[in-house]
Amino acid sequence: MPLPSASTKPVVDACTKLLAQLPDELDKGVRRRPVTGDATRTAAWGDPAVTLQCGVPLPDQTQTPLVLDGLPFVTRKTAGRVLWTTADRAVNVALDIPTAYEEQGYLVLTLVPVLKTLPEPVAAPGA
Repeated sequence: MPLPSASTKPVVDACTKLLAQLPDELDKGVRRRPVTGDATRTAAWGDPAVTLQCGVPLPDQTQTPLVLDGLPFVTRKTAGRVLWTTADRAVNVALDIPTAYEEQGYLVLTLVPVLKTLPEPVAAPGA
């Protein structure tokens, strides 16, 4: 999944702050590891790697989100992976989790408190 090519200062600032708050471990043995690519907007844990990308486009809004601890995610399954994308932030995050992890919701829940610190969208005037 490609990252947006242009990043505004608010997105860069939100992603930098988020990455600094991420845990070192998602679950026993699923530890943070070095990333390839843009280390200012990506993080990874475990082997096979669970990856996080910050500053991704809003997911398909026609899908009914799955809500974990008050935070909605749109999920998309592909061969051997599930992509979990936040659906209500001004700066959205995608978690790419291999299906080798049976308790995916648990891994996502570990990150929800930090993901909730991302800015919420600003309502349009008169909304």
